[in-house]
Amino acid sequence: LIALAVERETFIEARARLEALTASHDLKTSILRAVSHDLTTPLTTITLQVSALRRKLASLGVTSTAAEMIEEQTKRLHRRIDNLLAMARLESGMVRPSREPTPAADLFRAARENLPMLRPMKIQIAEECPELDVDPSLVLEILVNLMENADRASPPGAEIELHAASHPADSTLTRVEILDRGEGISDSSDTARRGLGLQIARAFAEAHGGRVEVGAREGGGTRAVIDLPSAPIAS
Repeated sequence: LIALAVERETFIEARARLEALTASHDLKTSILRAVSHDLTTPLTTITLQVSALRRKLASLGVTSTAAEMIEEQTKRLHRRIDNLLAMARLESGMVRPSREPTPAADLFRAARENLPMLRPMKIQIAEECPELDVDPSLVLEILVNLMENADRASPPGAEIELHAASHPADSTLTRVEILDRGEGISDSSDTARRGLGLQIARAFAEAHGGRVEVGAREGGGTRAVIDLPSAPIAS
């Protein structure tokens, strides 16, 4: 009887902890949605006003670097808010990744188009690299966020590399790497200084059953490793 009572008490405590965690997660998701919504409205207004200002200046033959910068940064902030909302939906189970076979080359191309950078880029895709079984829109955001980090950390003119190949130890995965020669980050350091971009990238990768790891690159710089599921090979 004593054993049964102890077991029952343990079960009640475990259930209470689980309910508290669930409530905390629901609260975090609700707050994130509310904050994101409240930020989106003024940002949209700023974007529209700056775009109108640029058009007016262009009609007068005037180019405004400041207006261009404001427009670029508001678009970047819009994208980050959209990422946060998507992350909240994925974590709450409201949506799931919409997977389809996607070549790494297509993802790299889209990332470069969405993130213009004034620096050389080297793309290396192994001949045997399989297609990825992923949601292209989410993986695009993984790449853009990690490439932004690499761009910010790298000195002017330094090259950023994008690699894709079969996972060296797991045939069900494809490994994507983003390498830079920036300030570097140690394997044991706090990666929180990489900001929201890294957290978003990890959340989107984990939604696919994958992962993102960031560490020091041999010879200096940072190596971001993204492991994602490979698409089944048609028989």
